[in-house]
Amino acid sequence: MAGAFSAKIRGWAIETKERMHAVRADAVQELVGIMQTPGPSVANPAGGFGGALPVDTGFLRASLTASPGYDLPPALPNPNPEGAFSYDAAEINLTIQGAEFETPLTIAYGAVYARKMEEKYAFVRLATQRWPQLIEASAARAESTVKARA
Repeated sequence: MAGAFSAKIRGWAIETKERMHAVRADAVQELVGIMQTPGPSVANPAGGFGGALPVDTGFLRASLTASPGYDLPPALPNPNPEGAFSYDAAEINLTIQGAEFETPLTIAYGAVYARKMEEKYAFVRLATQRWPQLIEASAARAESTVKARA
């Protein structure tokens, strides 16, 4: 009897940890999506898609990295100021999903001018202000998934 109870508690603890990981991963991916949503910029003063990230060549947007731990990416100069760069979220999403719950995640822009752009446009600050709501929404989605399985 005690063995069955211990097994239930152990299973519950494992499921809880998995749900916490899922909530964090989902919320971080939402946060990255908000940070990366284009907004008005010098190249497109009236444009954007409702976000705050300025996009000219796309280098700033493409310089976003995610890594487990606290290491910041190296500062990268734009290799082709006249070129166009595209952003692919796949690597960042894999890093987020692959990180253990206890492992801190560092998500940062590597473009050498990223800090200057953040000071002017506040795309990271505006996104991170929504963190409590993102966690709440992710937790609600996880809870509805659990209830649907029951």
